[in-house]
Amino acid sequence: MLSYLEVLAQPNRPKIGLVLSSGGIKPFAAFELFKFLEEARIPIDLLVGCSGGGIASMMKAIGLSIDEMKQNASSLLKPELFKLDYHTVSSLLHVPFTRFKKGHGLFKGAEVLKSIGKVAGNRMLEELNIPTILQTTSLETGLGVVQTKGKLAELVYASAAVVPFLPPIEIQGKWYVDGGYSDAFPVIQAVARGMDIIIAMDFQSGVKLKPAKNYYESFEHLSLSCIQNEVHYANSCAVDVHSYEIIFMEVDFEIAVPMWHTDALPYVFERGKVAVEGVKQQIIQAIELFPAFQANAAGSI
Repeated sequence: MLSYLEVLAQPNRPKIGLVLSSGGIKPFAAFELFKFLEEARIPIDLLVGCSGGGIASMMKAIGLSIDEMKQNASSLLKPELFKLDYHTVSSLLHVPFTRFKKGHGLFKGAEVLKSIGKVAGNRMLEELNIPTILQTTSLETGLGVVQTKGKLAELVYASAAVVPFLPPIEIQGKWYVDGGYSDAFPVIQAVARGMDIIIAMDFQSGVKLKPAKNYYESFEHLSLSCIQNEVHYANSCAVDVHSYEIIFMEVDFEIAVPMWHTDALPYVFERGKVAVEGVKQQIIQAIELFPAFQANAAGSI
């Protein structure tokens, strides 16, 4: 049997896709997976990201080093960026002469978009070093919209615009919000694009919920439970139609990691490291067995 590096050197090597789910800052645990793939010289042919997973995908796709990713992670979603939108708060309280506006949220989105823009620059999604797609949701229909081209900063923000906290964004006359509302773990998108080996990193299913202590935690628990149920169904469909190997990685979080609390990043990175250690051999083995799969597939035609 050929080694995995010998398999990767073949012209008909397996195409490898990486899917990162939503999860606030938890998807930054994927940096440890990026590090392993780089050190093992395993290429990524496609990145699929949703919400926080979209932000992590952006940093990989534009070519940042692991150190640069970690440096940017602490500033991209720092708590100071989330400034209350008093107009929205006033409208919720029915203060006279205030009314709801579509482009508003509990927090202002301009600073978050600006922060993403500092990393994304003027790049276009379709021009990245690694082909990348981002999961978003249409505000008007609630249907998922897979973004494949356009201004990178706007589309990354759209994928992570978790309403009602962050406001939706208007792009070319259409309004978009967090992709987690339609497909928090879009594994099926990598299947649809012909990836042979799909490494699917889930930052939600491994979260251990404890009794909610306040309104925010109650809302977060409900959202997470809905996402987990949706993900289990979607993944079953992806497995049914995929022809070769999907490697699912659940990153376990023993303590709560609030959506934008960047002081928890060292813990996030550590949990990512533990998760990656558990799948290294599985990834290598999937690559090494690919030639046999191709031969079997050819023989069955």
